[in-house]
Amino acid sequence: MRRNRYFAIEDLIMLHKIKEEVLRLYIKQLSDAGYVQCVTSKAKFRDASYKLTKNTGVIAPQWIAAQKKLIDINLASKKIDATMKLPVYDNSQTKSQPSTNQDYAQGRILRVLMDEKDGIGINALKNQCGLSPATFNSTIDEMINDKIIECENCVYRIVL
Repeated sequence: MRRNRYFAIEDLIMLHKIKEEVLRLYIKQLSDAGYVQCVTSKAKFRDASYKLTKNTGVIAPQWIAAQKKLIDINLASKKIDATMKLPVYDNSQTKSQPSTNQDYAQGRILRVLMDEKDGIGINALKNQCGLSPATFNSTIDEMINDKIIECENCVYRIVL
């Protein structure tokens, strides 16, 4: 979304292998918060196209359904209030799972490390995760202490 500014819903469904109901809920929250705007008048959600109208950084906003909040981590790292309370649009078939910022940061780090079988250096890992330096450092320390990842000769990898 960030690179092209315009995107089609069908492309997101195919690329990310996400259920249409989950994506519909998330796009609705982004639209209500002013991040995206529908640019087509298609009857079917799957055929619609959207435009990114608010680009705040590399990390996509998180919808925490249990708290009815959309949190933009990019704004939080700049000491700006990043919480937007929005109405909940609940689909009985799909429930979004809430996650903490720490869980989210761990997920970002693990996603990068899973792609790097031989390990990765600290600077490359920082750049690919897209986390703020403080969040990255605290998460890395916690993951090493919990023996989720290891650092050997300045190369990080998942503990098997």
